[in-house]
Amino acid sequence: MRYPQILSVHLFIFNGNQILLQKRKNTGYRDGCYSVIAGHVEAKESATKAMVREAKEESGIEIKPEWLKLEQVMHRLENQERVDFFLKQ
Repeated sequence: MRYPQILSVHLFIFNGNQILLQKRKNTGYRDGCYSVIAGHVEAKESATKAMVREAKEESGIEIKPEWLKLEQVMHRLENQERVDFFLKQ
């Protein structure tokens, strides 16, 4: 049987040995916690395009798809099945 999965993207931006984090606020999911820039992939959107969009929406950072490199993919179960794409700039 086939079933839909929630797709998410996460962005690692490094400056030397430091990583950019933001404090989650007004999302309804882990508000108050620190996170990398992240979000959901929308219908008919690639993971790369979703990451470009989420970076702009969440932090005002404009990135180009060619600046991104896929680092890891994770399949997990958290109430529903999810697939996470971890990208690095």
